[in-house]
Amino acid sequence: MAAILSAHYTIYCADSGNSGLQLAQQLLPETIVLNIVNPQFDGYAFMNSVKQIALIRNIPIIFLN
Repeated sequence: MAAILSAHYTIYCADSGNSGLQLAQQLLPETIVLNIVNPQFDGYAFMNSVKQIALIRNIPIIFLN
């Protein structure tokens, strides 16, 4: 998916939920796209964590399944 969209958008990828949270706080993306199913940190837990961080709580999140 990143390969397809990278022609039109700047894409940043994280290999875990924790690194995704750190990356979002550093880069302040316009949108966060993530998989709901993740063995380490599911999408709902990630979203709840994002909503607790004032700096990134208003970034739209798109779930993929």
